[in-house]
Amino acid sequence: MRQTTTITTLLAALVVGISAGFIYLLSITNFIGLRTAFVLLTSLLLIYLALEVNRVRRLHPVRWLINPAVLCSLMVFVLGFGVTNFMYFLPEDILHLVWSRREITASMNKLMLLAIIGAVAMWLGYWSPLVAKLMTRESLIGFRKKFFVFNAEPKAWVLVGLVLTGLASRFIQIQLGLFGYSSTYDRHIEAASYTQYLSMGSSLGKLALVIAALQYYSPQPGRHARAWLIGLLVYEISFGFLTGSKAAVIMPFIIVMLCQYLRIDRASRHWFIAIPLALIISYAVVEPYRVALNANPEFKGASLTRTANTLMQSTLSSAYEAGTEEKVLLLSGKEKMALLLLHIIKRLNLTYVGSLGIAFADNNESLPAGSPEFLRNILLAPLHAWIPRFLWEGKPLGNAGMWYTQTIMGLDQITTTAMGPFTHLYFAGGIIAVFLGFLFIGFIQRVTFFVTQPWISPAGGVVFLCILSTLIVWENSFNGVIVSLFRELPLILILQFFLYKHASRIPG
Repeated sequence: MRQTTTITTLLAALVVGISAGFIYLLSITNFIGLRTAFVLLTSLLLIYLALEVNRVRRLHPVRWLINPAVLCSLMVFVLGFGVTNFMYFLPEDILHLVWSRREITASMNKLMLLAIIGAVAMWLGYWSPLVAKLMTRESLIGFRKKFFVFNAEPKAWVLVGLVLTGLASRFIQIQLGLFGYSSTYDRHIEAASYTQYLSMGSSLGKLALVIAALQYYSPQPGRHARAWLIGLLVYEISFGFLTGSKAAVIMPFIIVMLCQYLRIDRASRHWFIAIPLALIISYAVVEPYRVALNANPEFKGASLTRTANTLMQSTLSSAYEAGTEEKVLLLSGKEKMALLLLHIIKRLNLTYVGSLGIAFADNNESLPAGSPEFLRNILLAPLHAWIPRFLWEGKPLGNAGMWYTQTIMGLDQITTTAMGPFTHLYFAGGIIAVFLGFLFIGFIQRVTFFVTQPWISPAGGVVFLCILSTLIVWENSFNGVIVSLFRELPLILILQFFLYKHASRIPG
């Protein structure tokens, strides 16, 4: 069975890789047009991902929807470089409303080729015989039993302690002018030596939400489980709005939905209504809030009270609509909703923005002075994870997104741009870096999922969910992924050992 799977994996990877290379070759030699090649490469990527996801559903059916390789396929490949590519075929006047272009470039096709190479490499790593052998080693089985094979309740102090610590960290961030969108780039540079510790502390609220949700959906939830879940959900959503981040608003809903799926093998259909609704509301609230902060710099780094007042006033005054073009204001309600959806699709799609970096790398023998050292940063990422900045003055600031905005896109703005993992790896070492990077990711995805077994153990669920965004390569800088794996994984492993009572064990 294992040999058959390996052969099938290799054959599928070979066929898809050769087909993608052939399509790209036809494109650069002008045998087919750029748009035709773009459609073919996008279709090939989606078909290959569908086949691999279906294979996981057949061979690894346990909680397959939350398998990190499946989620990465859907969230990064399908949404970032797949189904959202249709927007480049919409009429020009519609794309103009979201400041986008209908043009398909040779670099966009090359980026699609890199995406296919990344997908093939990830699934080769996931189905690797080496991973299968590793999972049967006694040392790994012993590690799993020691840390994860138990079904215990969290200790009595855990939720209160996590919430208070997280709340204190957030208040400190606010007082220091380091909180969310109300912070400034200059303040982050000044406080670079300790911002990561405050960020880790503020994330403990989400950890408390994970623990509360897993407990609520357990067979014996306890008397106060529902109250804790609702309270922490409201708490995290409220701070999500205050940070000025749309992702921070919808993430609490996603966390609870994932916990429900892990525990009872299904997710309520209400989440599929609540999450899109939360996304729409977050756009309606957060965008005016950001406009108000940008228009009034004195509000940045203010107190919690002033931040909350700015959020409420900007929402009520519809500051965002007042700053848009007259053409948008004349749209009907349904048309505005469609325009909002198009805005979301544009934000999810990384093909055009990422292709700018591909073109820049191909047209220049070396990057300008002061550019990030992409390969060096990836190789040294394990050291970046643990050596404090006050001991390492030359430690990178992690500002590749801002460098991309100013150098690659030519914008004189202090803001970060998501280049996507393929562009980041391409800067580091071309096609070989893309292949090796995602081969490593596929390997780690399978090992982590089946070692933690989050559907069995709440402690395993905590560890898995805390590093899930890393496993699905939600970070746009690949060295950020490595830093998270080397820093957050050991920390959460140690932390969960103190969070849960380890007396009760699951047989087998």
